[in-house]
This record gives sequence, structure tokens and C-alpha cells, in this order.
Amino acid sequence: MLKAWWRLRRALSEATPLLQAGDYWLEEGAARRLVTDSDNWRLHPRRFRITGPPSSGPGYDTVIRRSGCLILLGEGRDHVLRLYRDQGEVDRLMTNSRWLRPAFPCPAAETVPVELPGWFGVREDFVSGRILRDAASNRWVPIYRKFLGCCAVNATRCEGRLETKGWFNELDSWSSPPQVHQLLSFWHDELVEILDGAPLLRSHGDAHNGNLIVTEEGDLVVIDVERVEAQPFFFDALSILRGSEEVNQHLRRRYLSGLFDNELMAVWQAAGERFWPELRIPYLLAVAVCHAFRPQFADGPAHRRQEKLVKAVQKVQADCESGRPSC
Repeated sequence: MLKAWWRLRRALSEATPLLQAGDYWLEEGAARRLVTDSDNWRLHPRRFRITGPPSSGPGYDTVIRRSGCLILLGEGRDHVLRLYRDQGEVDRLMTNSRWLRPAFPCPAAETVPVELPGWFGVREDFVSGRILRDAASNRWVPIYRKFLGCCAVNATRCEGRLETKGWFNELDSWSSPPQVHQLLSFWHDELVEILDGAPLLRSHGDAHNGNLIVTEEGDLVVIDVERVEAQPFFFDALSILRGSEEVNQHLRRRYLSGLFDNELMAVWQAAGERFWPELRIPYLLAVAVCHAFRPQFADGPAHRRQEKLVKAVQKVQADCESGRPSC
């Protein structure tokens, strides 16, 4: 915790020339400018004071520290400024944005110069709305259906085939909890058939319930495009079903009941494949396997991959045991 506070305070110090003067309140990786002052806060460790006006241009009043970048929000909330130390990260973000926007409603982005030595900037349109997990529950299914429609558009651009290499040999060597092992063993042959040689697609790669935004009008916006990578064509479409919050379980159980079969058939058809409703469970398990072996985990310790897979499989198992389709 102390290290996180120190890093956030350092980020504020570095971004000071772009920030509005005033007292900032630090919490959970973000700092926001306080509208009112109070003597009770002056010596509080969560308080950070910035003096003097910003150097030029719009002053920002909120700083969010992310891995690899800083995100600054202006008082007018008309845009977001992303700051990177590495020009390569900026180039990658712009490449990802250009790739995804023909299929997904992502915010417009452009590179901009910033008056901070050693930093590179990307300006994105600000998105007003609620992240999916905080949206009204009657919005969950319609937004997911819109997202599946986007996935079908993207799936027309598959290139290459997945090679699972030694994935299944490693899976077979793990000492997983009995129920997890039983479920993976039962669907082993189907998993091999689904994954080995599956069409690959440059995917969003991080389509969780915090990266899908629901606008006031009920439209979908997809944010955070840093993790675009080649995955099986169905990875984005089913990734949101891996989560553990209420919205994830709500959508996952309806997926298992067949509510989204028509939309998923369109995704599979766009990739030149056929969707088999009787394989809904192994499709979910296949996404869990892909997540466990994705690039950022591939070279790490095996126990981390195993933990990722076990948690995802246990969620599917729990829904099966709750009177849902038999596993």
C-alpha cells in the first residue's frame, strides 16, 4: 500500500505542469482535485498540494495511474490525455485503435505533443456513461448482444491458425482440484478440437465488465485497447463470461441456457466455422485455457497459469451445479 501511495504521489509530481492548482485527494491509484478546502485535510497523508497555474492549455483535475501510463481528465470532461514514457507504447496504442474501430465503437484517439520532457501523449474522446457492472441490470443483455454483433464484424478478419503446442501436455500434468480435473477431462477431446487450428483474430483481449461502457442512451462503447493480441476468434465474445461479479454470472447463465446462440452463430459463421450449441461448456473452458496461456503468462511460472484456469473453471462448475445445464 505504501509503495502504491508513493508511486501515485510521484506521478502527481511529474504531471504537475499540466494540472490545475489545488489540493488533490489520493485513493486507489487515482488522485482528484478537491472542490472545497478544509483545514482538517491539510496534514492528511492522502492530500497532495499543487501550487501555481498549469503551463498552458486545459488544466487537468484528475490523475489515474495505470501500469505503463498516466491518464489525465480535464474539468470539462471532453477528452482524456494518456501519457506514456515509451513512444513504442503510443505507436502500439494507435495501431490497436485503428484496427478495432472498424468493428467496435471505441473512442477516437490521436497523438498530441505534451509539455513534459520524456513523455508522449495520446488524446482520446471522453466517454460518458457507466461501466457494464455498474449499469442497470436490464441493460446487461442488450449491451452484450451489441458487443457480440461487434465481435461478428471483427471475426471476418481472421488470419492464421492457433497452435496449442504443449498446452494440453502441461494441463494433464497439473494437480487440479478433483472437480476441475473431472470437468477438463470430460471435455478434453472437445477442447483439443475447438482450440487446435482455431482461426486466429486480432482481438481486444481485455473485454471485461469494466471496459464495456453503457451510455445514457443505452449505446455501447469499448475502451482500453492496450492489450490487442492474436487469440481464437471467439475469445472476445466469451471473455466477459469469465468474471465473478453479478453481471458476469447473469450473462454466463443465460449463455449456458442458449439465450445468445443466434448471435454466437453469427460470430462463428463470420470466422468460417460452425457453432455447436451442445459445446457451450467447452467453448467457455477453451477461453479459460487461452487466457491461462496468453502471452503475458506464457513465460511465467506454471502455477500462475494453473491458478487462472482453476478459478475460471470453478465458476463454470458452480453454474452447472446451480440447476443449469449438466457438466
